[in-house]
Amino acid sequence: RYALLRAEFIEQRKHSKIRTGFIKHILICFGGVDSDNNTALAIHALENINDPRMVVDVIIGIQHPFLEQIKALCINNKFHCHIQTKRMAELIQSADLAIGAGGISTYERLFLKLRAIIKPVSLNQIAPLTYMSSLGLFDLFSSQDDLENKIRNMLGKDNFSPPDCVEDGSNKLAKLLIENFTFIGFPKALDIRRTFAWLQNKQLRDDFVIARSPLRHDHFIYWRKLLNDPRQCVFAINFSGKHVGNCGLKNIDTKSRSCEMWVYVADPSARGRGVASSAVRSLLEKAKNDLLCVNIYLHVLKTNFLAIKLYKNCGFVESSKPLDGRWVGQEASIAFMERAL
Repeated sequence: RYALLRAEFIEQRKHSKIRTGFIKHILICFGGVDSDNNTALAIHALENINDPRMVVDVIIGIQHPFLEQIKALCINNKFHCHIQTKRMAELIQSADLAIGAGGISTYERLFLKLRAIIKPVSLNQIAPLTYMSSLGLFDLFSSQDDLENKIRNMLGKDNFSPPDCVEDGSNKLAKLLIENFTFIGFPKALDIRRTFAWLQNKQLRDDFVIARSPLRHDHFIYWRKLLNDPRQCVFAINFSGKHVGNCGLKNIDTKSRSCEMWVYVADPSARGRGVASSAVRSLLEKAKNDLLCVNIYLHVLKTNFLAIKLYKNCGFVESSKPLDGRWVGQEASIAFMERAL
């Protein structure tokens, strides 16, 4: 659930495929060093099988102790040798079968749905790889003969992908860390002054359908009413100790147990860092646990694609319900979204 994978694997995952048909393209990779030279062992196994239809990619590091031998073997067999490649995810994606070792590459192959035959190369790999193999995630081999037999057996049968069991842990952990630095709290006087400065930005006003820049006097009267309105809860969004935006719940209806949510991150330095999604999750918890709401909704510009994507990721769906209140007649430009709590 928390595999730490490089961005190239996350990108390739978008194009990952279920392996079918016969195995024609094999990838050999035992890590950058491979001091026991299992790379050569795998190459010799494929030499003995000698299937002319086979395409083979061999990956080694620049510090491989048998680098020249591997290069020569690849030339003799017309295999492709990749030294210190930066195309690992792409090469895994292209293959039908991998031969390799344990370690983080185990999760990279599973993430891209590539079948593999693996050899434990250290004592601490034996127990976890044996267990994972028992779940059908890959096959294990212990010798060149064992590897040859397993490959021959696979070549005559339809290929398949292993169970989809590895998730992108990097983004998950990043979000958890961001949440520890993002919190919503009661606005302070300086937060309200800062908000007045933000609202001088026309793009921000356009994104949140605010018709004009507020006058200073009107702004503070508006916020005084806002903070004293029992049908609203208003919060300042703080990220890494800095006020970066505002959010809240309004139109709180205790009879229907519903409320409307709004969020904006005004500080450009906090955008694209998961701050808005963290604020949304905090509001959902407050609406459900503090206000005992069972339904929450929002209005958003149909052209604000990033916001719509954010809300969909947080469980909101677009609704065909007619707009009411200040939104009447704006169906062409305003989307109504809601979700159950």
